[in-house]
Amino acid sequence: MNQVGNQKEPENVPQRPSSAILPLGQMTVVNPRTGDLKRVHVLLYSGAELSFVDERLAQELALRAIEKVKLSLNTFRQ
Repeated sequence: MNQVGNQKEPENVPQRPSSAILPLGQMTVVNPRTGDLKRVHVLLYSGAELSFVDERLAQELALRAIEKVKLSLNTFRQ
């Protein structure tokens, strides 16, 4: 139960799940210069408006950067 001051959540409010399932997978990508195949891990998110590729992988595959963005990823365990 969450409490702020004297306010309490109503009893009929659904509780958040304690974990989330992420659609993770592996795929094979092709280096366009050499034709070499490489297996990579991916997060499959159909609602995303942008796609991100690790800089090392982009260099390895000779991909041109459209824009560079620094991402911070914070994780925690219970």
